[in-house]
Amino acid sequence: MNARAIITVTESLSMPGRFAIKCDARRDKRGIVPTAEARGEQAAAAKALEYAIAIRSRGYAIVAPAKVLNCIPQDMRERE
Repeated sequence: MNARAIITVTESLSMPGRFAIKCDARRDKRGIVPTAEARGEQAAAAKALEYAIAIRSRGYAIVAPAKVLNCIPQDMRERE
């Protein structure tokens, strides 16, 4: 059994409205997790859902600020 993937969305403190999205399932062979960037809550939510749809068979959980989570349907925030 594989552990669920964690999709993390964080907002930049110095540039409000800019978000970094990481997914531990996308780790490369060196162990580095690439970061995607988005401008705006809807764009960050869309990128997080894109990652979630790509890995849904494995299971995932999205961890994000409340304003991003408000853009994601409740039933899409996590899967086992």
